[in-house]
Amino acid sequence: MKTPPCLCGCGNSATACKSPPLSVKVLSRPINSPEERAQIIENVEIGSTFNMRMRGHLLFYGKDLTGYAKSTTVTPNTTNFLHLLSNFLYAKSDNGHLESWDDCCHAFWDEFITTYCPHTLKLSHKEKEAERFLFQLIKFGNWMDTHRKTSLLASIHPCIQTHKPDVILCEKILNHLLKNQFPNLLHKNWDCVKALEKMKAAYSRYTAVVEGLFEVTGIIEQVVVIKHVETNQSYTVKGLTCNLVKPHLLINGEIGRHYRETKWNWFFTLGVYPKQSKKYLPPHTETAEAGLYPNLSLRR
Repeated sequence: MKTPPCLCGCGNSATACKSPPLSVKVLSRPINSPEERAQIIENVEIGSTFNMRMRGHLLFYGKDLTGYAKSTTVTPNTTNFLHLLSNFLYAKSDNGHLESWDDCCHAFWDEFITTYCPHTLKLSHKEKEAERFLFQLIKFGNWMDTHRKTSLLASIHPCIQTHKPDVILCEKILNHLLKNQFPNLLHKNWDCVKALEKMKAAYSRYTAVVEGLFEVTGIIEQVVVIKHVETNQSYTVKGLTCNLVKPHLLINGEIGRHYRETKWNWFFTLGVYPKQSKKYLPPHTETAEAGLYPNLSLRR
């Protein structure tokens, strides 16, 4: 009799599966008064405006994020920032790395600024999303230090001063590469289906393709030398912005080469990151959080 497949979805039989047992984490908290119940309902409504997960209301940061949203003038930039911060806090808390704001040390804000910020940046005409993000972070840190008596700015300020130029540069390169490939990308009448079909046709003409996270190692005239972070294989690539990229920047995407070509072509971009983000991005290190950066490998 054939053994049924394991319910975890690994594809192996139930007896051969080596995955850890499936588990569900449940958090609960008693409600002690009608006033407390009303406060929770109000916080849930506020949290829903920036899509904070329900579990966040039972974790250490829930009341602070909703309290900040309730006491400040909420703009689209504020909402977007709180959404990103709540997702980052949720992922770190869910993995057992955080239990209070005291655990949000230099490394926490360093990853948030150098890696999660560039990873989640939106394309824009003015290319000011990184500056808006960092402004909102300082504003939030100042509110927390004033109203919650924390010392977040002591860790946030040095990280911003160190990494702000590179984060802004990453946004500029990302916008340049994608707008160059899709000139009408930000136009309201952009035909996404047609653009993707054109890209697919170009992709099919390559005889060799490599995807992943690449580190810039050198620039020779109009050619950029990059190294695959996982395999350490080097490639000479055309199509990257030589006047913008610089050594040690990380670019996630795909390169292709036609038959008999000696140089590769930069084909598609998923993200651009400062060199400091290398220690946080999978699959380079065991400490990387794949759940925070799910699109670091292409899926065709």
